[in-house]
Amino acid sequence: MDSVITIFTVILLISASALCIALIVFLRRVAASINEFNQDTKQLIERIDPLVDSLVEMSASLRELSAEVSEQLDKTGWIVDEVKMRLESIISIEGKIKESVESPIDKLMSNLKAIRSALSVFWKTFNSGR
Repeated sequence: MDSVITIFTVILLISASALCIALIVFLRRVAASINEFNQDTKQLIERIDPLVDSLVEMSASLRELSAEVSEQLDKTGWIVDEVKMRLESIISIEGKIKESVESPIDKLMSNLKAIRSALSVFWKTFNSGR
């Protein structure tokens, strides 16, 4: 029975050694995978950094462009308001001129019609009296 225990002890020691070797190989593979993952992460970070820098620059450029566009829109709005005010004043002046000219012209036309009628009656009367 001593020999059976010795055989089982040897088998158990060989199995334990095989498990230790398998564990070492597995741990090496895990360590290699972790190293590979770290390298991939570093490469990704190296690629992302310029992208982030470009995005920051683009954001600053967009802010500047937005400010310039806003400024131009404000100027355009001011110009439109000025043109509108000038057109309104021109239309107002035109109305005043029209009123100041039409009233005397209407009176003049009315007087000329009256004079024409009077002359017409005068000539009719003058010619009939002859």
